[in-house]
Amino acid sequence: MKTSLKINADTFTPYAVLIITQLVCLAAWSMPSLGQIRKGFEVHLNILSIYGAQLFLSIFLTFFISCFFYRISIPKKPTPPPIFFTKKILLETVFLYRFFLFFSAIGVGSTLIKIVSFNGYVFLLESILSGEANQLKKILYDGYSVGILSLRYLSIPCFALMILKRKLGIKQFTDIIALVFLISVVIISSRLALVFSVFLTVYLYISTKRNLLVNIPKLTLIALLGFIVLSLLNLSRNYGFYQNRGANFLNAGISEIVTYLGTPFQGALIAFKYPIPGISTLHYKHSTIEHVLNTNSSFLQLFSDHGQLGLLLIFLTIALTSSFLGLISTSQRVSMKVLSGVLLYCYAEFWRVFLFNEGIIITLIICTLLFGCLYELYKHIKLNNAKCDTS
Repeated sequence: MKTSLKINADTFTPYAVLIITQLVCLAAWSMPSLGQIRKGFEVHLNILSIYGAQLFLSIFLTFFISCFFYRISIPKKPTPPPIFFTKKILLETVFLYRFFLFFSAIGVGSTLIKIVSFNGYVFLLESILSGEANQLKKILYDGYSVGILSLRYLSIPCFALMILKRKLGIKQFTDIIALVFLISVVIISSRLALVFSVFLTVYLYISTKRNLLVNIPKLTLIALLGFIVLSLLNLSRNYGFYQNRGANFLNAGISEIVTYLGTPFQGALIAFKYPIPGISTLHYKHSTIEHVLNTNSSFLQLFSDHGQLGLLLIFLTIALTSSFLGLISTSQRVSMKVLSGVLLYCYAEFWRVFLFNEGIIITLIICTLLFGCLYELYKHIKLNNAKCDTS
């Protein structure tokens, strides 16, 4: 009996990530109602219907478009050799890590200052300890726009680069700071940051090592620990909600996962049943999705904003980003690996939310490209100085 699972870079192609997450979403949606377990909606829509067929056709088309444009965009040259544990990777990783750490410090610091200036340190601590951390997020998004506060999301690639750097043999006292920054962002404003950071860490490791052999018993233990951590984070934000429902810690944790994974498929179905813009009230009413949920499928999000034109925007976005991912798939630059990981995470979340144009992604893309260019400039200057010294 096999006790190990082999994961390679092919697992992280955009079309593979897209279809795997859609299947997980469908599986969670298909679960029957189980006692106190919350599903996020009351009545399953009819999957064997015209709008159900349209949804499955659209999912297939997104998969096909992603696969086609990714494959034809891959540079026609041999696959580069493994690049793990090379000096080139080490230098760029450390350089990028320092930049991400510095600017994430600005973002996290600005975030804490805004929250504390609103109602003091006591309010910050009480919100977290009383299970009402969602209040902190509301403060941040009051008149929010992409800017200095968005820099807190740089803690995500900073953490991933920190792990990669340590795998390369470089351990520094600032590593604990990178971890603290990520934990702060996760607790205050975004559980997505935790999942994102884990996804990006695994991707960076695999994309440089080529293969990862995972011990299944250890993976099971990690999954259990992940469930406990996510459940604790859930209670830090929604304790009162689940307390009023009479749910215990286990039920609350399972409910949050089932709701998070399954509800978006219900949202996608209602999007194709009523592909009309600006009628969110109608969508909630006929889908029986709870009104407190607001990430209920990329299809529903785009259809609500643009009607059936939203489907065209989805296909166009998938085609362009898949082409770009194909073009940079053979790059050995760490900055391009980070950029690939950021875009791939948009595919990993596509089943529930259209992230491609969100502030977190825009911030990460711009900063990654900027820091990558600064590293190339740094190398150029260093090379010129070395030539001058030898002459």
